[in-house]
Amino acid sequence: MIGIYKITIDNKNYIGQSTDILERWRHHINNYLDTNNTLPLYQDMRKYGIENTSFSILELCEKEQLNEKEEYYNRLYQAYENGYNQSRSYNTNSLTTEEVKKIIYSIINEEEKTLQQIADENHTTLYVVKSISRGDTQKQTDLIYPLRGNNWRFYCEKCGEKISSGHKYCKSCASQMRGEKQRNGVKKPTKEELQQLVYNNTFADLGKQFNVDRSTISKWLKAYGLPYNKKDIKNFSKEEWLAL
Repeated sequence: MIGIYKITIDNKNYIGQSTDILERWRHHINNYLDTNNTLPLYQDMRKYGIENTSFSILELCEKEQLNEKEEYYNRLYQAYENGYNQSRSYNTNSLTTEEVKKIIYSIINEEEKTLQQIADENHTTLYVVKSISRGDTQKQTDLIYPLRGNNWRFYCEKCGEKISSGHKYCKSCASQMRGEKQRNGVKKPTKEELQQLVYNNTFADLGKQFNVDRSTISKWLKAYGLPYNKKDIKNFSKEEWLAL
């Protein structure tokens, strides 16, 4: 049987797809019996017992419909937000960077085409194109999501040049800003400055302040021979921390 199934434990759901649903259920049972498998679904199956685990077939469908049907039921039962599903994106990692760029271009600039038409032209599924458009997968840092239907921004934030919806900056400004960032680099604070800043701010806030990611803050602390985990830092009083 080809289709979509649901596993429910204590009002939490897992949505899955398979070209052989019963064989897939047997696979879940084997994972449940394997105590080394620590995925939340199998942990709860062991916690509540197999007798309190419900398995049901939601819909039988064609193989080509599996991704789209799984997306529909995933969202219907909120299996990603409040359930056991680890992701709501499927089969997008097989796309090359150039293929993703082509799909993004079509979504933004070829508004006369439906998402289904874009999927057909790029030999992929409607689900994949929807996932890219929403930013669920293959998300680009210089774009505003969702790509389709986001018509409130048409001008570059820096120079006011008219741009395609979905972008923050025109190509010229984006290129200039990348060049400035590369030339200027980032000035690392002194050990004392960093200690003071880290104790009073989150890594995320400091990242925004210095225009770096949170891992860079940890690397700076490590380079100064300081604890670099926020939980460890909070074990110190402020006086103890600044005295390190």
